[in-house]
Amino acid sequence: MNLSSIIDNKLMVHDYEFIIKDWLLDAEISINSKDTYEYAVRRYIKYLQEKDITSTRNTVIEFKNEMINSYSNSTAYILLSGVKSFYRYLARKYSIQDVAKDVKLPKIPRGFKKDCLTVEQVSQLLNSLNENTLAQLRDKAMINLFIRCGLRCCEIINANIEDIGTKDGQKVLYIKGKGHTEKDDFVVLTTDMLRILDKYLVKRKEYIDKSPLFASVSNRSYGKRLDSSTVRAICKRYFKNIGINTPRVSTHSLRHTAITLSILAGAGIIDVRDFARHTDINTSLRYIHNLQRLENAPELKIDEFLKKNSSKEKDEIIS
Repeated sequence: MNLSSIIDNKLMVHDYEFIIKDWLLDAEISINSKDTYEYAVRRYIKYLQEKDITSTRNTVIEFKNEMINSYSNSTAYILLSGVKSFYRYLARKYSIQDVAKDVKLPKIPRGFKKDCLTVEQVSQLLNSLNENTLAQLRDKAMINLFIRCGLRCCEIINANIEDIGTKDGQKVLYIKGKGHTEKDDFVVLTTDMLRILDKYLVKRKEYIDKSPLFASVSNRSYGKRLDSSTVRAICKRYFKNIGINTPRVSTHSLRHTAITLSILAGAGIIDVRDFARHTDINTSLRYIHNLQRLENAPELKIDEFLKKNSSKEKDEIIS
């Protein structure tokens, strides 16, 4: 296949795979955005193929409207951003008309209600966790599972010791995902995560496989499953220990943090969706948009602009 359907006859000799790869190398796209933008352009090409139409400004608008009807505005925003970036590249590289230039991006809702931790805060939090007592070992294992595996609070609470198993030679923790009736999903337990869990379980008194993974260690309620209010209180205490005391940071912030870290570490959008166990990819795309908003913040560009222009004014006064 060539790109004659998406552009014009000038590029019929080029294979579209080559052009997409060259665009991703040539365009000023952050590493975190490349997978998403590539997905967007391939989705647009597929749209053109299914409709058997050529690409015009009206086609881009129709694609935008279909994406808004099929997905959330956040997803439609990012998909259209990828298409617009691709056309900017085609216009610059091959002098092709940028038919997406004047197509407005969809309006998107504000971000998450809870903040995620910065990389520095994650480091502070993990370094603040001790191993002197059973309670500390339990808390360290629990918080690490939040951060390293992106678990929800309900998944932490419902986990049993028997849920730690092996899948295709890899240690995993089987979980009952949101809206599921069975523990038919899993998260991968890395060597470091297993080491932390093993220390905690070795320290525990006698237990059976069906025992809750995270249980009370007090004398009065030893072995009983932790509830959500107790988990929240434990996490809040550790947050305060490193100077975080805001209602915008909660146990769910740790899940947000895990998903954000996976993107920063280079995971592709499909892998992020699977890791986070999102039923719709648009939920995963919201995290990427938030990172892009911060990475390309106009506020930072304004600061830089003002600093440069202020320096010019001073130089003119001196001269």
